[in-house]
Amino acid sequence: MLEKLSRLDGVAGQEKAVGEAIAARLREIGLIPETDRMGNIIARREPADPTDPAAAVHMLLCAHMDEVGLLITDITAEGFLKFSPVGGVDRAVLPAKRVRLHGSLPGVVGIKAIHLQKPEERKKLPEIDAFYIDIGATNREDAEKQVKIGDMACFEDSWREFGSELFMGKALDDRAGCALLLEILARDHPCRLTGAFTVQEEIGLRGAQVLANSVRADLVVVLEATAALDAPETEPEETVTVLGGGPVCYLMDAGAVYPRELVRAVTDCARTEGVPLQYRRGAAGGNDAGALQTAGAGLRVVTLALPCRYIHTMHSVASREDYRNWKKLILAFIARQCAAATPPPPGKGA
Repeated sequence: MLEKLSRLDGVAGQEKAVGEAIAARLREIGLIPETDRMGNIIARREPADPTDPAAAVHMLLCAHMDEVGLLITDITAEGFLKFSPVGGVDRAVLPAKRVRLHGSLPGVVGIKAIHLQKPEERKKLPEIDAFYIDIGATNREDAEKQVKIGDMACFEDSWREFGSELFMGKALDDRAGCALLLEILARDHPCRLTGAFTVQEEIGLRGAQVLANSVRADLVVVLEATAALDAPETEPEETVTVLGGGPVCYLMDAGAVYPRELVRAVTDCARTEGVPLQYRRGAAGGNDAGALQTAGAGLRVVTLALPCRYIHTMHSVASREDYRNWKKLILAFIARQCAAATPPPPGKGA
């Protein structure tokens, strides 16, 4: 399922194809997908045993469907497409990268050839208005037959397995979270579980803001992908996370400070289950937790993530072993939270 979701196009604001695939899978596992006005997809898994005291616990698990991409803002007389980034796109990775529009129209990101650049131009990263997309059109009229201003371009998919149980693909942030959430929803749990697949996270946590006004829960777990910076010439204190080091527990980011008792609960769970655990070093960036934590009267939120190299590019890289441990940790964490809410049997203490 992860490969399938990674290959689909779903730039923020245009997540329809991803949402349709997720909704189809939810129906296959016997759940009824609901779609709110924003486009979030919500599915509810009722407790396996309604008489179990743990059935009173309501947990919300979230993963976002959208990915970064490019918004077409103009078409030149020569038929080239000018664009603006949608989400955090690093313009350093753009030259000569393949993109597609409407799911099948190919294009390539162009810029002035290096041997035509002036010496001072070669010393700095070009501004975004220096780039364009070439779709092979002969002029503006030809391009307008295929593309409109306001259309979005997505990076060409690049799914491949390689190395020692590594895989690469676009949009692992956060199709990895979506795939894992589908696996979790396919299982029975002692508590009431709501799964939410949110939209427009990459442009301001917009889907999560709407979700937080309609779904209340005792505890929220955000399933995210986060940057692994274990690259050459990176100092150890700058790595944030490393590939192969296990799932990642957030401590703080630009939008949320995570409750210490939840961080300790995750830590204890990982230790008991024998799962390697990393803490995310650094507080830059954010995720849906920032909107969920401060909604209404507030929600208790923890973020557990999959480390990925080259995040927000067309070739993100992650580890199968990290994914397996991520799944194991979250399933165990759900079970432990349910058990904590269950009164002990008579004679075992209060």
